[in-house]
Formats: sequence, C-alpha cells, structure tokens
Amino acid sequence: MTAGAIESSTGKQFRRWASQLSDKMLVMFTVYADETGMHDPLGREPGSGYAGVCGLFSSVDDWAILGDEWSKVLHDYGIEEFHFKEIPRRHEDPASPYKTWTDGKIDEFLLALASIVGNRTKFCVSAFFDVCDYNAKIPEWYKKLTPHPYDLSLKLFFKVMAEEFHKRLEPTIRGNVGFVFDDTRKTSWKQSIVMWHGFSKHISDSIGSLSFGDSFIKRQLQAADLLAYRMRQVNETLLRNRTKIPKKAWEIALSKDANDMRLAYYGKESLQLIAQYLENIRPLLESSGVIQAASKTEQND
Repeated sequence: MTAGAIESSTGKQFRRWASQLSDKMLVMFTVYADETGMHDPLGREPGSGYAGVCGLFSSVDDWAILGDEWSKVLHDYGIEEFHFKEIPRRHEDPASPYKTWTDGKIDEFLLALASIVGNRTKFCVSAFFDVCDYNAKIPEWYKKLTPHPYDLSLKLFFKVMAEEFHKRLEPTIRGNVGFVFDDTRKTSWKQSIVMWHGFSKHISDSIGSLSFGDSFIKRQLQAADLLAYRMRQVNETLLRNRTKIPKKAWEIALSKDANDMRLAYYGKESLQLIAQYLENIRPLLESSGVIQAASKTEQND
C-alpha cells in the first residue's frame, strides 16, 4: 500500500467513525485523552509515580487530517504502530523497530509527529497528582468508595476542560464537544470515566458525548499518547517543586503557544484540603449508608 493510499484510508475511516456519533451534528470538536502512570496503584513501578489524564482538543476535520499526516510519517519511517513507551525501552527489546535508531533519528521522528499535533490541535489539558502523596493524604475509607483509585484526576480533568471551553468557545458550539477516551479493559476505570463525564455534563453546557476508541481512530489516540508522556514529565517536574523543565525540539513543537497547554495538578496541600473535606462529610456519608454499602460490595468482590 502506498503512502497516499494510507493517508486517504485513514482520514476516510475516521470521518465514517465520527459521523456515527449520537450527536453527530454537534460534534465539531473532539477531545482525546490518554491514561498515563495508572498501572501501579502504589506508585512504585517506573512511570507510575504520577497519575493523570491528558486531552487534546480539535475539530473533527483537523482530527481527520491529523490521522492522514500521522500515517504518512509512520509509513516514511517504517513504523506500523506508535506507542511512546516502546522508545525508552528500545535497547531492551530485541524486536523493537527502534533498536538500531540513533538518538538523533528518534528526535527527528518525534519532531515530525509532534509538529502534526501542534498544527492540527487547538489546545490540551492535563490533570495529574503524585500517587504517593495521594496514598498518604486521602483516607482509606474514601478510596473504597470510588470506582477507580485515581478518579480525582478525571474530576479535575473535566473541570478544567469545561473552564477552557467557556473561555475559548462561542456559546453556540459549547455543547458540541464529544469526549473520546482510549479503550481500556479495566471495568473500574471505565466506570470512573463514565461517572465523572456524566457529572460534568449535568453541571456544564460544554460537555457533549462520551465514547471509547477503536481501531478507526488509533492514529488520533496515538497523538494523545505522545502528549501524555510529555505532560507527565512536565507535571512531575512541577510536583517536585522544580522550576527548570527540560525541552527538546519535539516537545516544544507539541504546541505553538504555551498558553494552549493547560496544566492542572493536585499538590500535597490540595490533597490535604481534599482529605479534610472528606473527613468533614464522612458523618453524612455514614448516615446515608454510602460507606457501609461500599464496604459490603468490597467484601462480596
């Protein structure tokens, strides 16, 4: 298959997929978010110390074009699928397509992909926190109530996205934004996404539909994967109270304007305030039977 055929089929597949959304006449913009740092609840494994969600915002047309351009870059470099985690591990995996690549070629490849993200998306939002701080500050009884241990990052993510919509979008299109998340096999994580999306939709006119990704939109979700790595790096730096954030050319290319990268995170003080608030409302939750119900469910599982 030629590069031109790949480009054409990628864009057409995405447009067909987008046209089937329930609010297809309203979905002018789509957010793609990708999980990162979520695989280890204790935050002990490499890459799991900081948990968060990242989202890229753009129009349906630009997402389709991004898919075409992304496919062309992968074709030109001989890469079938892009997953950022494979790059740092390339010397450890004998089957890695990047095994023989120099650092210079890696940076060149990432710059080509990041430039597409910078040109075809409007802005991004990330919501992070330190997993160890979360485990130290948040009460154990509350952790048992939530469908996913890190649903606070989703709460913050949807809140900040709604704020950005209010600032950036005309009132006539604020409700035309659909959210598309990378599919996940973890039922608890899906439940958390559905819960916070539903909650946000009821309190904001900016929130549109929710769907989970499939093979027709894998290029767009790969762009979110690239963003997730960079945003995790930036948020880790901020959460450690460091001021200097290292930047390579491809990292700068992810966004044309620094104001289009919204960073939101819960620091230790914020998590402590949340913990205090939770303790204040605990009697109410106990009297309503919520805590006891969660405890019984855990025993049954």
